[in-house]
Amino acid sequence: WSKWRFINSIEALISVNKNYVPKKILVEGNIIKKSFKTYNKSKIKIIGAVRVPYINKNIYKPKKNIMIFLDMHNWLSNLKQFEIINNSLQYQFVIRSHPSQKELVINYLKNNSKLSNFSLDKFSDLNESIKIYKPFICIVGDSGVILEIALRNIPCVLLKNSGKPFNSPLQLNFGKKIKIFNSNNIDEIINKYLDKKNRQEYVLSQFNFAREHILCISDHAQKNLKNALNN
Repeated sequence: WSKWRFINSIEALISVNKNYVPKKILVEGNIIKKSFKTYNKSKIKIIGAVRVPYINKNIYKPKKNIMIFLDMHNWLSNLKQFEIINNSLQYQFVIRSHPSQKELVINYLKNNSKLSNFSLDKFSDLNESIKIYKPFICIVGDSGVILEIALRNIPCVLLKNSGKPFNSPLQLNFGKKIKIFNSNNIDEIINKYLDKKNRQEYVLSQFNFAREHILCISDHAQKNLKNALNN
Protein backbone atom coordinates (compact mmCIF):
# COMPACT_ATOMS: atom_id res chain seq x y z
CA TRP A 1 0.00 0.00 0.00
CA SER A 2 2.88 2.41 0.65
CA LYS A 3 3.84 2.06 -3.01
CA TRP A 4 0.38 3.20 -4.05
CA ARG A 5 0.28 6.04 -1.51
CA PHE A 6 3.77 7.33 -2.22
CA ILE A 7 5.22 6.32 -5.58
CA ASN A 8 2.11 5.96 -7.74
CA SER A 9 0.52 9.14 -6.38
CA ILE A 10 3.65 11.17 -7.18
CA GLU A 11 3.83 9.78 -10.70
CA ALA A 12 0.14 10.51 -11.19
CA LEU A 13 0.80 14.13 -10.24
CA ILE A 14 3.71 14.28 -12.69
CA SER A 15 1.35 13.34 -15.52
CA VAL A 16 -0.86 16.30 -14.58
CA ASN A 17 1.73 18.96 -13.79
CA LYS A 18 5.41 18.57 -12.88
CA ASN A 19 5.14 21.61 -10.61
CA TYR A 20 2.99 19.52 -8.24
CA VAL A 21 5.89 17.32 -7.19
CA PRO A 22 9.12 18.11 -5.28
CA LYS A 23 12.33 18.83 -7.12
CA LYS A 24 14.17 16.22 -5.09
CA ILE A 25 13.06 12.95 -3.47
CA LEU A 26 15.05 11.28 -0.69
CA VAL A 27 14.66 7.52 -0.27
CA GLU A 28 16.14 4.79 1.93
CA GLY A 29 17.43 2.39 -0.72
CA ASN A 30 17.56 1.09 -4.29
CA ILE A 31 14.20 -0.71 -4.19
CA ILE A 32 12.19 2.50 -3.86
CA LYS A 33 14.37 4.39 -6.33
CA LYS A 34 13.90 1.69 -8.97
CA SER A 35 10.15 1.74 -8.42
CA PHE A 36 9.82 5.20 -9.94
CA LYS A 37 9.26 4.98 -13.68
CA THR A 38 8.53 8.53 -14.86
CA TYR A 39 10.22 10.66 -12.22
CA ASN A 40 13.75 11.81 -13.13
CA LYS A 41 15.97 9.30 -11.30
CA SER A 42 18.86 11.77 -11.12
CA LYS A 43 16.71 13.76 -8.68
CA ILE A 44 16.14 10.75 -6.43
CA LYS A 45 18.81 10.58 -3.73
CA ILE A 46 19.44 7.45 -1.66
CA ILE A 47 20.30 8.49 1.89
CA GLY A 48 19.43 5.41 3.98
CA ALA A 49 17.22 5.23 7.09
CA VAL A 50 17.82 8.15 9.43
CA ARG A 51 14.96 6.82 11.61
CA VAL A 52 16.93 3.69 12.60
CA PRO A 53 19.38 4.67 15.40
CA TYR A 54 21.54 1.55 15.40
CA ILE A 55 21.39 -2.17 14.70
CA ASN A 56 23.05 -4.71 16.93
CA LYS A 57 24.28 -7.54 14.71
CA ASN A 58 26.08 -9.49 17.42
CA ILE A 59 26.12 -13.19 16.64
CA TYR A 60 24.51 -15.23 19.39
CA LYS A 61 23.47 -18.80 20.00
CA PRO A 62 19.70 -18.68 19.56
CA LYS A 63 17.38 -19.82 22.31
CA LYS A 64 14.20 -21.81 21.71
CA ASN A 65 12.30 -18.55 21.39
CA ILE A 66 10.20 -17.43 18.46
CA MET A 67 9.35 -13.73 18.39
CA ILE A 68 6.04 -12.65 16.88
CA PHE A 69 5.76 -9.05 15.69
CA LEU A 70 2.16 -7.86 15.60
CA ASP A 71 0.87 -5.25 13.17
CA MET A 72 -0.99 -2.19 14.39
CA HIS A 73 -4.24 -2.91 12.54
CA ASN A 74 -4.21 -6.69 12.15
CA TRP A 75 -2.87 -7.70 15.58
CA LEU A 76 -5.97 -9.67 16.60
CA SER A 77 -6.19 -11.73 13.42
CA ASN A 78 -2.41 -12.26 13.70
CA LEU A 79 -2.76 -13.68 17.20
CA LYS A 80 -5.73 -15.88 16.38
CA GLN A 81 -3.56 -17.81 13.93
CA PHE A 82 -1.50 -19.07 16.86
CA GLU A 83 -4.43 -20.44 18.84
CA ILE A 84 -4.33 -23.70 16.89
CA ILE A 85 -0.61 -23.87 16.32
CA ASN A 86 1.14 -27.22 16.06
CA ASN A 87 4.19 -26.70 18.27
CA SER A 88 5.57 -30.18 18.86
CA LEU A 89 9.10 -28.78 19.18
CA GLN A 90 7.99 -26.81 22.24
CA TYR A 91 9.37 -23.45 21.25
CA GLN A 92 8.45 -20.49 23.44
CA PHE A 93 6.65 -17.60 21.77
CA VAL A 94 7.42 -13.98 22.64
CA ILE A 95 4.92 -11.45 21.38
CA ARG A 96 6.05 -7.95 20.50
CA SER A 97 3.01 -5.75 20.05
CA HIS A 98 2.74 -2.48 18.21
CA PRO A 99 3.21 0.26 20.90
CA SER A 100 -0.27 1.69 20.27
CA GLN A 101 -1.94 -1.69 20.85
CA LYS A 102 0.07 -2.98 23.82
CA GLU A 103 -2.69 -2.73 26.44
CA LEU A 104 -5.20 -4.45 24.16
CA VAL A 105 -2.76 -7.27 23.51
CA ILE A 106 -2.02 -7.68 27.25
CA ASN A 107 -5.74 -7.96 28.04
CA TYR A 108 -6.29 -10.43 25.23
CA LEU A 109 -3.47 -12.68 26.42
CA LYS A 110 -4.71 -12.61 30.02
CA ASN A 111 -8.17 -13.77 29.01
CA ASN A 112 -7.22 -16.36 26.42
CA SER A 113 -6.13 -19.72 27.81
CA LYS A 114 -5.30 -20.99 24.32
CA LEU A 115 -2.26 -18.71 24.33
CA SER A 116 -0.93 -19.74 27.74
CA ASN A 117 2.57 -20.53 26.42
CA PHE A 118 2.99 -16.99 25.09
CA SER A 119 4.70 -14.11 26.85
CA LEU A 120 4.81 -10.42 26.07
CA ASP A 121 8.00 -8.61 25.10
CA LYS A 122 8.86 -6.32 28.03
CA PHE A 123 11.26 -4.00 26.21
CA SER A 124 10.62 -0.92 24.09
CA ASP A 125 14.08 -1.05 22.51
CA LEU A 126 14.22 -3.71 19.79
CA ASN A 127 17.96 -4.20 20.29
CA GLU A 128 17.36 -4.99 23.96
CA SER A 129 14.63 -7.48 23.07
CA ILE A 130 16.88 -9.31 20.64
CA LYS A 131 19.70 -9.34 23.19
CA ILE A 132 17.53 -10.87 25.92
CA TYR A 133 15.31 -13.27 24.00
CA LYS A 134 17.85 -14.37 21.35
CA PRO A 135 15.11 -15.53 18.96
CA PHE A 136 15.60 -18.53 16.71
CA ILE A 137 13.29 -16.92 14.16
CA CYS A 138 11.00 -13.91 13.97
CA ILE A 139 7.48 -14.12 12.55
CA VAL A 140 6.38 -10.79 11.08
CA GLY A 141 3.27 -9.55 9.31
CA ASP A 142 3.18 -6.43 7.15
CA SER A 143 5.35 -4.33 9.44
CA GLY A 144 8.41 -2.63 7.97
CA VAL A 145 10.38 -3.72 11.04
CA ILE A 146 11.05 -6.94 9.12
CA LEU A 147 13.81 -5.08 7.25
CA GLU A 148 15.56 -4.13 10.48
CA ILE A 149 15.35 -7.72 11.70
CA ALA A 150 16.75 -9.05 8.42
CA LEU A 151 19.64 -6.60 8.73
CA ARG A 152 20.37 -8.16 12.13
CA ASN A 153 20.94 -11.52 10.42
CA ILE A 154 17.92 -13.11 12.09
CA PRO A 155 15.75 -15.33 9.86
CA CYS A 156 12.25 -13.98 9.27
CA VAL A 157 9.10 -15.92 8.47
CA LEU A 158 6.15 -14.05 7.00
CA LEU A 159 2.74 -14.03 8.70
CA LYS A 160 -0.09 -13.80 6.19
CA ASN A 161 -3.50 -12.41 7.05
CA SER A 162 -6.21 -14.62 5.62
CA GLY A 163 -8.01 -13.10 2.65
CA LYS A 164 -5.66 -10.12 2.44
CA PRO A 165 -2.73 -9.48 0.07
CA PHE A 166 0.84 -9.41 1.33
CA ASN A 167 2.11 -5.94 2.09
CA SER A 168 5.50 -6.79 3.57
CA PRO A 169 8.41 -4.82 2.09
CA LEU A 170 10.64 -7.89 2.29
CA GLN A 171 8.17 -10.24 0.62
CA LEU A 172 7.69 -7.91 -2.32
CA ASN A 173 11.28 -8.52 -3.41
CA PHE A 174 12.38 -11.63 -1.53
CA GLY A 175 9.59 -13.37 -3.40
CA LYS A 176 9.08 -17.10 -3.11
CA LYS A 177 12.25 -17.54 -1.06
CA ILE A 178 10.75 -16.22 2.14
CA LYS A 179 8.90 -18.81 4.21
CA ILE A 180 5.21 -18.34 4.97
CA PHE A 181 3.90 -19.27 8.40
CA ASN A 182 0.72 -21.20 8.99
CA SER A 183 -0.51 -23.05 12.06
CA ASN A 184 0.73 -26.43 10.81
CA ASN A 185 4.14 -25.73 9.33
CA ILE A 186 6.26 -24.11 12.05
CA ASP A 187 8.02 -27.41 12.83
CA GLU A 188 8.67 -27.98 9.13
CA ILE A 189 10.16 -24.51 8.73
CA ILE A 190 12.48 -25.04 11.68
CA ASN A 191 13.53 -28.56 10.72
CA LYS A 192 13.80 -28.22 6.96
CA TYR A 193 14.53 -24.64 6.12
CA LEU A 194 16.19 -23.15 9.18
CA ASP A 195 18.41 -25.97 10.34
CA LYS A 196 22.14 -25.29 10.72
CA LYS A 197 22.89 -26.14 7.10
CA ASN A 198 20.34 -23.85 5.46
CA ARG A 199 20.09 -21.08 8.07
CA GLN A 200 23.19 -19.18 6.96
CA GLU A 201 22.17 -19.10 3.30
CA TYR A 202 18.62 -18.03 4.18
CA VAL A 203 19.82 -15.25 6.48
CA LEU A 204 22.34 -13.97 3.91
CA SER A 205 19.69 -13.83 1.19
CA GLN A 206 17.36 -11.89 3.48
CA PHE A 207 20.15 -9.51 4.46
CA ASN A 208 20.99 -8.74 0.82
CA PHE A 209 17.36 -7.98 -0.03
CA ALA A 210 16.95 -5.84 3.08
CA ARG A 211 20.08 -3.89 2.18
CA GLU A 212 18.47 -3.06 -1.17
CA HIS A 213 15.67 -1.43 0.84
CA ILE A 214 17.87 0.29 3.43
CA LEU A 215 21.31 1.28 2.23
CA CYS A 216 22.59 2.51 5.59
CA ILE A 217 21.36 3.83 8.94
CA SER A 218 22.06 6.23 11.80
CA ASP A 219 25.00 8.64 11.47
CA HIS A 220 25.84 7.49 7.95
CA ALA A 221 22.27 8.16 6.80
CA GLN A 222 22.24 11.50 8.65
CA LYS A 223 25.38 12.56 6.79
CA ASN A 224 23.84 11.55 3.47
CA LEU A 225 20.72 13.55 4.33
CA LYS A 226 22.71 16.72 5.02
CA ASN A 227 24.67 16.31 1.78
CA ALA A 228 21.50 15.76 -0.22
CA LEU A 229 19.83 18.84 1.25
CA ASN A 230 22.86 21.05 0.62
CA ASN A 231 23.46 20.01 -2.98
